[in-house]
Amino acid sequence: MTTRNFRVNNGLEVGDIVISASANTITGGATAAPSADGQFANKKYVDDQAAATLTLTNKTLTAPKIADAGFIADANGNESVIFQTTTSAVNELEITNAATGNGPILGASGETNVDLNITAKGTGNILLNAGSDVVIPANKGLQFVDANEKIESDGTDLTINSGAKINLTATSDVAIPANIGITFGTHEKIESDDTDLTITVGANGDVNLGADIGLTFRDDGEKIEGNGTKLTIASSDAIDLTATTDVVIPANGGLTFGTGEKIEGDSTDLTVTSGGAINLTATTDVVVPANVGITFGTGEKIEGDSTDLTVTSGGAINLTATTDVVIPANVGITFGTGEKIEGDSTDLTVTSGAKINLAATSDVHIPQNIGLVFDANGTEKIESNDTDLTINSGAKINLTAVSDVHIPKNIGIVFDDNASEKIESNDTDLTINSGADINLTATADVNLPNNIGLVFGDDGEKIEGDGTNLTIASSGLCTITATGETVVTNNLRIGGNLTVDGTETIVNTTTLSIEDNIIEVNRNVSANSGMPTVSGLQINRGEGSTATEMPLLWAWDEAFADDGTTIHGNAGGAFTAFRRAEGNTEGPSGTASLVDIRANVVHAVATSAQYADVAERFEADAPMSAGAVVMVGGDAEITETTSDLSDQVFGVISEQPAYAMNAAAGNNDTHPYVAMTGRTPVRVTGAVTKGQRLVTSSVKGCARAVASGESISPFNVIGRALESSTDAGIKLVNCAVRTNN
Repeated sequence: MTTRNFRVNNGLEVGDIVISASANTITGGATAAPSADGQFANKKYVDDQAAATLTLTNKTLTAPKIADAGFIADANGNESVIFQTTTSAVNELEITNAATGNGPILGASGETNVDLNITAKGTGNILLNAGSDVVIPANKGLQFVDANEKIESDGTDLTINSGAKINLTATSDVAIPANIGITFGTHEKIESDDTDLTITVGANGDVNLGADIGLTFRDDGEKIEGNGTKLTIASSDAIDLTATTDVVIPANGGLTFGTGEKIEGDSTDLTVTSGGAINLTATTDVVVPANVGITFGTGEKIEGDSTDLTVTSGGAINLTATTDVVIPANVGITFGTGEKIEGDSTDLTVTSGAKINLAATSDVHIPQNIGLVFDANGTEKIESNDTDLTINSGAKINLTAVSDVHIPKNIGIVFDDNASEKIESNDTDLTINSGADINLTATADVNLPNNIGLVFGDDGEKIEGDGTNLTIASSGLCTITATGETVVTNNLRIGGNLTVDGTETIVNTTTLSIEDNIIEVNRNVSANSGMPTVSGLQINRGEGSTATEMPLLWAWDEAFADDGTTIHGNAGGAFTAFRRAEGNTEGPSGTASLVDIRANVVHAVATSAQYADVAERFEADAPMSAGAVVMVGGDAEITETTSDLSDQVFGVISEQPAYAMNAAAGNNDTHPYVAMTGRTPVRVTGAVTKGQRLVTSSVKGCARAVASGESISPFNVIGRALESSTDAGIKLVNCAVRTNN
């Protein structure tokens, strides 16, 4: 049968089913007339349920379409999933459920390699909540922005890559297991075994700390710190060094204790330096090898050869003991080949080919009326009768002691019968009386303690040192009289006037610096009668007969007469320079060679200067910077230019003129130098090419280059540029200034 469409214009009724064209409805479906097979719901021709809320149960949706920004809502109608449309999309999101024991999958599909993007809104976070590990496959990492920052594991090692710093921020410890360390490169490692922390570096590698950054132990009482030069080890208590081998200090690098004690080796000798005693404290012997001794200075030495002990001294050998020094009977102490002390358990025999010196820390007791006899006939004898001590000698009496010779207070040493010469102390002052000179003769220094001086008279004159400076004080003249030179080996500073009454004052230094404004020559000459015709300064240039080797004299020349060629006249003499010939000491006459240099007018072959412009000080209406272009005007003499192509241009501000005129008029703020000719920097705005002429611009105090073909007057030109610049701003350009005033 052929099926064809037919049109119902008004309506169609089939049994209980009514199809209305005017109402656009199908009704009657609720009756029982149609069979159950193929019944239809009450549907209008245009579905009146399209905008209604529908519930789909057990319905299969095959490729349903959701409009752009369409969504799936929850039971309350709130948006749960929103779908955004991408034109010609080929990649999509897959959601796969899973059987028991497996997890569902959220994945991407489409092309061969497709990324899965999870984007939070605004500054929102992406949160991963898991009851266990978030597992990333081996050789798959977490990448931040680009490949410079990445965290990746290969199933064994975890690798963190960064193109810059790796910052760890934690509110508690970053815990690393025991025996697991942090390795740097291939040789450096930090590792702990739950007890010790080990830092390992490669061969010849350092553990570097920044300058002034130290290692602090506990409460900062102990610290090791370097400042880039010195290493400081600070401790509030002892510093203990424990090593299984040597503590090595480089040659010529020592251990310094305080400021005066030092131990240093030069790879050959070990030097121990001390400003006071060197104390050795040991619980057993201090062992020195055989044939190796202890040397004191250059002449004292103690050395053993495993049999004999040799004590060598260029001076005294002092023995100090808290008990007896015991020597066996019939064994003596031999000094050289002729001096010996020996006891036989009864008598003590002291044999000497010369003097016998006794040194003791307490009294040497000799019974009363028993003396010490120093010759066969008793001419030299010391004896006491329990009251007086008598020393008899046919010549000098010499006292030699290793400590003080004590005399009680108010008991003196009298040197004659009438006590004119006497030395006595009252336990405070030491008084030396003499009817004539007191002579001090010593083979070394006579030392006075710091801040203890020599006073002459009533304290008006005193010499005193404080361990650094020596002070000589006098309430009147301080006179030094010597038969030879009085030599000062270092700097000499005189606070008052220096008067030299000799015939010559010779200064053998390289440079003589004088701060005085006036050097006065012939100071004490009251009249010209009999004085030389020339007084001045002579520079000796070496012996010889040529003109260049003659001494050069700059002097006031009384013999010089006005020759009519000077500007101001010089009839009374003038300052003149001339070369003094050998033997000519009175003036420029005779064989002297005159150089015509005078005080009022200077004549010279040529002059030179470091700088290159001629300038003069003019009063400015405001402070001006170097290179500013100025004109005559303003509230003072000059002001900065402000108009383009001004024909009133006057000059350029110069800070370093070669010839500075009117220099005393003021300073650079009130009266700057104005260069009107010569080479000087000029403030220029805009680009400029070397050789271009410069004129004023509309920028205050600035010049500009003349444009090609621009019509200008000579009165507009400041000068010509000596260098090029492409800088369009304001800058200094070296120019040859030539203004047409």
